Amino acid sequence: MLQRLSEVAKTYPNRAAIVDRDGERTTNYASLNDYSSRVAAYLKMLGLQKEQLVAIRLEKSMDYIAVELGVMKCGSAYVPLSDSMGEER
Repeated sequence: MLQRLSEVAKTYPNRAAIVDRDGERTTNYASLNDYSSRVAAYLKMLGLQKEQLVAIRLEKSMDYIAVELGVMKCGSAYVPLSDSMGEER
């Protein structure tokens, strides 16, 4: 999936990758790929290692998707969290 994102970002950089629910915010493939790469670099700077779990507690959005991709670019996995899941999670 990450390889495909990189390929599409190079081939079709200006095509819409994400459109928010109300259609007001659009992110193209180049921006999404760049943003997720910056997230990955930041997580690595913080010491994230391959195969570690990262909890994500964000509203579903372009930011959420970029963080998911950034975690995967580090070779790690994410655990989505939300207020509706309760304290146990």
